[in-house]
Parts: sequence; C-alpha cells; structure tokens
Amino acid sequence: MARVVRPVWAVIAAAFAVFISAFMTSAVPGAAQSAPPAPTAAQMSPFVGDWVVTTAMGGTQTTSTLSVKNDGGKVTATLAPE
Repeated sequence: MARVVRPVWAVIAAAFAVFISAFMTSAVPGAAQSAPPAPTAAQMSPFVGDWVVTTAMGGTQTTSTLSVKNDGGKVTATLAPE
C-alpha cells in the first residue's frame, strides 16, 4: 500500500509544480513587461501649477506643497513640506 501512495503523491506534487510555474511567469513584475511611456507635456498641462496636498494616516495629518512645472517640454515636480 505504501508503495502505491508514494508515486501518487509524487505525481500530485509534480502537477502542482507545473501548475504554479505556468502562472508564476505572468505574476512576476517586469518579467515580460516594458516601462510605460512617459506622459507628454500636453498630457500634463492640466496639472501644471501649484497644488496643496493633504495626507492623513491614522491620527496624523500633514500638508505639503506640490509644484508642477513645464520646463521646455520636460515636466518636473517638486514636493515641499509646510
């Protein structure tokens, strides 16, 4: 009886390993993915300007200033705490 059970468990383990390896390649970040293109200056134009950002975590709240600029077609952002 024990000799029949071992091959069955070996087959189940091998099938599980094949199943997991088949789906692991799609779950690994960056395995077959390229970086998305950077946004253009035209796409970022609605966000250009000075913004007030409020972040709350637990009982703590902080306010920061976000400045988004278009410098000759290159979009830059600066985050400064207040």
